[in-house]
Order: sequence, then C-alpha cells, then structure tokens
Amino acid sequence: MRAEGTFALWRGLCPALLVTCFSSGIRFGIQGSLNSWFAERLAARIGSDAMPATPRKGRRFGGSSAHQKSMMANLVASLIAAEAITTTEAKAKALRPIAEKMITKARKGGMHNHRQVVSFLRDREMAAKLFDEIGPRYVDRPGGYTRILKVDPRQGDNAPMARIELV
Repeated sequence: MRAEGTFALWRGLCPALLVTCFSSGIRFGIQGSLNSWFAERLAARIGSDAMPATPRKGRRFGGSSAHQKSMMANLVASLIAAEAITTTEAKAKALRPIAEKMITKARKGGMHNHRQVVSFLRDREMAAKLFDEIGPRYVDRPGGYTRILKVDPRQGDNAPMARIELV
C-alpha cells in the first residue's frame, strides 16, 4: 500500500514519534526511548481519522467560547433592560440558566455577588437595575424567574423563534 503522508506529531514534545498514515490505518514508527504504551495511548487518542474531538458540553453558537460568553452577557443585559426579548429558541434555552443565576445572585445581594454580576455583564447600569429592581422582586420566589414562549418562525430563514421574559 502507498503511504498518504508522513508527519511528526507533537514536534516540540516528542520528535521521536513518527506517524505514517496508510489508507488502511495508522502505523507508528518509534525511535529512541519511547515505549509502546505511549504509542498505544496516542493511537487510541488519535483514532483512525485523526480528527479533533467534538465538544459535547452545551451549545456552541459559532465562534469561540469567548464570543459565546460575550453574546450571552449581552443577551442577559438586554433581558434585564427590556424584561423580555425575542431570540432564537436555542439561544433562549441557553440563556435561561445564565439569567436565572444572575437573578439569584441579585436576590441574595452583597458586594461579592454584585462584583461577580458586573464582571460577567460588563455593564454597571444593568447590574444596578438587577440588584435594585429585579432582585427584590423575586425574594420570595425559589427559582423559575424566566418564561420561554415559542413564537412564529423568523421570516428570512424560518429559524424557530422564542420570547424569553421575566415572570
């Protein structure tokens, strides 16, 4: 069989390990003092197609985790400002636990919680509104501060839309 390519994996960490890819699988050539255990672990980690692992935790809305975090912070700030926003169903479902945690911090009060909320939202005015108006409103409520209502799909791309609002 003809080799499709030869390359060194993790060049800075272990240059002695060479991986030769064949159409039937991966063949490892070990030079130097690397043991076979390391080669087996690496083969199990890479797999036959050498694709990176798919993230399984939570939703990804395109871009990096920093982009997702800032998008969620902006959605929470918009929800606090208007007390109801219309967005896609997936974003509304991802926004709900984050918004409820922010409202719980506002319910409990205190300087530490206030600083944590300001750190996440990066908007002092919305944090002040959250702690002054919205937090005291839910003092007797043990959770479930938001409601998601499904609305008509978006006209341009027929994406499922939802309205998330404070109860």
